[in-house]
Amino acid sequence: MIALELYIGYWAAIYERSLNLKSTLYRAKRVRRPNPSPANDATPNHLSYSSFFEEDKHSCFSVISNIFLDFITAIAWIGVAIYFVIFGGGFVIMYSVVVRRRRDRLLECYKSKGIEEVGTVLCRQGHTKGILVVQYTVDEQMYKKQLAVPFHMVRNGFVHHAEYEAVSDDPDLLYINANPYSATLKCQIDNPQHENKLFRKKVWWGLCIMTIQVFFITLLIGAASMLDRAQSFFLLAGIVCSGEVVFGLLGACIHQKFFYERELLWGAKRVFPISKDSSFPRFRLNSQKTYKFAPSVEDCE
Repeated sequence: MIALELYIGYWAAIYERSLNLKSTLYRAKRVRRPNPSPANDATPNHLSYSSFFEEDKHSCFSVISNIFLDFITAIAWIGVAIYFVIFGGGFVIMYSVVVRRRRDRLLECYKSKGIEEVGTVLCRQGHTKGILVVQYTVDEQMYKKQLAVPFHMVRNGFVHHAEYEAVSDDPDLLYINANPYSATLKCQIDNPQHENKLFRKKVWWGLCIMTIQVFFITLLIGAASMLDRAQSFFLLAGIVCSGEVVFGLLGACIHQKFFYERELLWGAKRVFPISKDSSFPRFRLNSQKTYKFAPSVEDCE
C-alpha cells in the first residue's frame, strides 16, 4: 500500500506541477485587442513542467524501481538503528581497538606513496566550520571533495569542546599516486596523535555503553525466559557479551571497508572535464600503469 501510494503520488505531483505552471504562464487575460486576427486569437500551446525545465522523462519502471529502492533504504536505516541499540558498544570498542589498525595502515600509504598538491577551499560547512569543500587540479583535471577537518578535545573546566585544526584557504593536500580521487588534508596525515587519543577515549565510552546494553538485554531475556538462578543470568550475560564482540567487529569491518575506505579513496568528484562514468575508477598503487583494480591496504605493504 505504501509503494502504491508513492507511485500514485508521483504522477499526481507531476500533474499538479504542470497545472501550477500553466496557471503561472497563461492565467493573464487580454482585455484589449487592437489588431484582431485569427493568429492572435489562437490558443497557446501549454508546456508541461518537464518540457519547460527540460527534465528527463521517467518511465513507469524507473519510478517503481526508485520507490522500492527508497523503501529498502528506509528499512535499512531502521535496521542500522536497531543494530546500534543492541550492539553499539561492541561496535565502538572493536572499531577503536581492532579495525583502527587497518585504518592506520591505510593512512600510512599517504606518507609512503602520497603526492602533495595545493587545493582551494570553496566553502566551509557546519556550525563549527568542521567540513570543507576543497577543489584541486591533478594532470589538468579538476576535482572537488568534501573533507572533515581534524580536531581534538580540549578541557575547559568541567566542559570538553572540540578544537579544530587551523586550515587555510589554500590547504596542502595529499593523494595516493595514480589515484587523484584519494586526496585528503595533509595535516590529518602529519598529526595522527589527536585522532589516536580520541580512539582511546572511545574505548572507555564503548565499555560503558556495552555494559548498559548487556545488562538490559540480559534482564529482558532472563525475565522473558523466567530464569531464577544467578548462574543462568551470568551465562546469559556471557553469551550476550560474546554477541556484542562478534557483531560489533562485523559492523566495524563493514563500516571500514564499504564506507570509510570508499569515501577516503573515491570520495572526490571530477568537475572538469565532467566525467560521464558513474562507476568508481580503479587503480593499482604499486605500478605506474592503470588497471581495473581497487587499491587496498595490502598494496601499500
